[in-house]
Amino acid sequence: MKQIMTACCLALALGLTGCEPSSAPPIENLPWQITLSPAGNPQVFQVELGKSTLKDLMSQVRSFPEMAVFAHEGGQRRLEAYFGTQRLGLFDAKLLAELQVDDATLTALQTNATKREGMASGYWKHTVAEEDMAVVNALLIRKLVYIPAISYDAEIITQRFGTPTERLPSNDVNVEYWFYTDKGLAIALNAKGSEVLYYVPIAGFAALKQELLEAKPKND
Repeated sequence: MKQIMTACCLALALGLTGCEPSSAPPIENLPWQITLSPAGNPQVFQVELGKSTLKDLMSQVRSFPEMAVFAHEGGQRRLEAYFGTQRLGLFDAKLLAELQVDDATLTALQTNATKREGMASGYWKHTVAEEDMAVVNALLIRKLVYIPAISYDAEIITQRFGTPTERLPSNDVNVEYWFYTDKGLAIALNAKGSEVLYYVPIAGFAALKQELLEAKPKND
């Protein structure tokens, strides 16, 4: 069950007064605080998508992730850094980073993996060996996934993130996607579960949109 945002946190999040003195420092690391770098890349949580490395993100969240290569029996592969639940700004959220990596490096990471686990989704999870972390730490962040512990309804999302470029249904009847093309952001609103926020470089937004719209429901 989703946690309910407290009245004070909601007031702070929406920029209202009454919970904190007016002299309080501004709150940082909120999920809607997205700016664009001179290169046009989204900046959020003190990192720049497509430019910052995993090491940069680790320094910001002050945490070490669980690293794994996910390889599907159909051939798709990706490298993920899972940070678990972190406190970012006011709120707790699960944080995951997908890294930009070439095929040769993925193959080496799989070969050196310390553990291999099968998953119901058809993916095999290959845990990255500690000796490969120096290589992984230098890789660029191609996607951030933020799963808040609190509920984000449509009103809060509109007030804080603005009006989306598009609102489209997904293959899951409970999920609707809100796409913010100029921010490199997609939000999955789930009527029966947690919302999910996806951040990518602007150049990779079309690919993210296609990936989300073609994804099968989790229970398939």
